[in-house]
Amino acid sequence: MPPFIKGKFFDENTKKRCSQCGKEKYLDAFYRDKTAFLYRSKCIECDKKTNLSYRATPEGKANRKARNERYAIRHPERVKARRSKWEDKNRETLRAYHRQWEKDHPLSVNGYTSKKRAAKSGSEINDLKLSEWAWILQLFKYRCAYCGKKSKRLTQDHVSPLSLKGPHTMANIVPCCLSCNSKKRIGPPLCPVQSVLPLEV
Repeated sequence: MPPFIKGKFFDENTKKRCSQCGKEKYLDAFYRDKTAFLYRSKCIECDKKTNLSYRATPEGKANRKARNERYAIRHPERVKARRSKWEDKNRETLRAYHRQWEKDHPLSVNGYTSKKRAAKSGSEINDLKLSEWAWILQLFKYRCAYCGKKSKRLTQDHVSPLSLKGPHTMANIVPCCLSCNSKKRIGPPLCPVQSVLPLEV
């Protein structure tokens, strides 16, 4: 069926004036309306520019995010398949990104790894937050609790080991260098230490 504009039928050689740029263009340079045999007032080029400008605004970003979330709820299988396809195609890019992220966020990586290990060991208390671990490091001045050496790669040492069902909580954790952590393993502390007690609110 030929396009229908203002009560008249037009063929593909008919031209239409864009309401934004004012140029006369053929009908194939305009988007078709989904609900009627009409064409939009703006040409495709101007329509794309308007959409890009709107997406850059805070309102546009919020609307786009909300629309994507609604789509993900309605079509979880499609989203999962699309994500898997993209990950397979960009596997090397993802690996490089993750390596760089781990290098830039050692504190987060350390906290996540310890929390996962505590859950795997069956620890009954597993409530250490990343902000609490950062506070512990500041209180110990980024030094090992046993040898006192300053290091950028401090680990979370559990005074009562996780293998003996020790809790993964602030009162049971002190910063420890790799060397001292390897020496201690599941034994008693290498020297007397005072762990950090959580503040009562």
